[in-house]
Amino acid sequence: MKGIETAEISIKMAKKIKDDFAKNFKISKAYEEIGGIYETIQDYQKAIKFFNDALNILEKSIEDLFKRKEKLTPEDFTKNTVLSRSLYVDYLKRLIELFLKLQDEKKAKECITKPFNKYLKTKDPNYLELLTYLADINLFLADKLKNNEELIKGIGELIIIDFFAKKFSEDKKYWSNKIHLDIKEKSQLLVEILKIPVDEQILGKETLNILKEIELETKDHMYIDKLLDLKKQEDPKDKITKLIEMSGKIKADEASTIVLTMAENELIMSLAQANEYTEAFQKAKDIVKDIKKIKNKMVQYFMLGEVQLNLFRVNVRRQDYKQAEKEAKKAIDYFEENLNTLAHTCFTILELASCYMIQNQFNKAETLLEKPLDLCEQIGSSEFLARLYELLAGIKLKLNDSSGAAINFSASALFYLISNDTKKYQEFLTLAINLYNTYLKSIGFSGIEF
Repeated sequence: MKGIETAEISIKMAKKIKDDFAKNFKISKAYEEIGGIYETIQDYQKAIKFFNDALNILEKSIEDLFKRKEKLTPEDFTKNTVLSRSLYVDYLKRLIELFLKLQDEKKAKECITKPFNKYLKTKDPNYLELLTYLADINLFLADKLKNNEELIKGIGELIIIDFFAKKFSEDKKYWSNKIHLDIKEKSQLLVEILKIPVDEQILGKETLNILKEIELETKDHMYIDKLLDLKKQEDPKDKITKLIEMSGKIKADEASTIVLTMAENELIMSLAQANEYTEAFQKAKDIVKDIKKIKNKMVQYFMLGEVQLNLFRVNVRRQDYKQAEKEAKKAIDYFEENLNTLAHTCFTILELASCYMIQNQFNKAETLLEKPLDLCEQIGSSEFLARLYELLAGIKLKLNDSSGAAINFSASALFYLISNDTKKYQEFLTLAINLYNTYLKSIGFSGIEF
């Protein structure tokens, strides 16, 4: 074919060029052109060979540039490295797409993991910038595969490596801008892919939807509003007095049974906070009897789930973790009876996982957290996702996996940012960077201090 012949002539001519960078640049371009021709005629195996050849040439060129850095002017070094990396990213993406056309996901992933691990093993901070590009390509692949879990973790890793690339780069301004742009763009990408609503309040909305199943009167809504205000109070003793008083008024006004159970369910936790555990457990038994009189099964199961969730919290407070686990599992069973309470199911699972972690039962916590990965994506709650990745990071940290902990804390930080919790965003992003710093030092990187 004429195009291939022309490219082969270009390769022969390029080999005569004395300047290594110019020679490698022209040869890699020629290999890419030949690979593109084979891709067009759908001879993918030959296309893969030539794209691999082009990438190998570029890798050697990049490595040579770092070796000759001191001999080059800053302008020439920056210009040549930017050009080489730009072509490297472009060719690597095209190679990945070729493997995806052949439905070879394993080889597509190896296109990223092999060079990533190779440059990481050099222990050379000069390659951190290239690692950010590979991390970015990892997001490209995760998006192509519609793998949201890999996408979330990939974004977490990219943001971390951005910070390290900035530290060792001579162009601080570029990397500062890249960090801010990546945080902004990747956060927006998560919002779009996971369909995270602007105004979340997921649990509150689920509760309101359940309440709509029952015809409530004006007086019922009045008591619900008062109850919401009471929830904000911190003094348990004062809260107990007011909740008992409210329950008496609800009964006297013959308000809805569900409103009464909501008030008394809140009373359970207030009693526990005042260390009045016997009274809290007795109140729970009384509430359950009243709830079982509710004819609407959807509402009945939801309220029973709420009571069991509170009993779980009471037992965690008492450090009776075995009983707490039983109560949480009952709550999950009740919430799972209704598709309209997915968020409550997810929330309870996260709470139970946290309980396992308190007991150092990390394998049980990790296994349990596999389910919320799917649930959180269905629900689209940044708050739940932030908590989920915070827990996953905690498990990795306890298992001495600094890298895994760092990536999960970084993902958690971004979800906290999306949910407008800037304090936790800053806290967890800082923690993620420090943990990744520990990881880099553990594999031999030196001179890294933050």
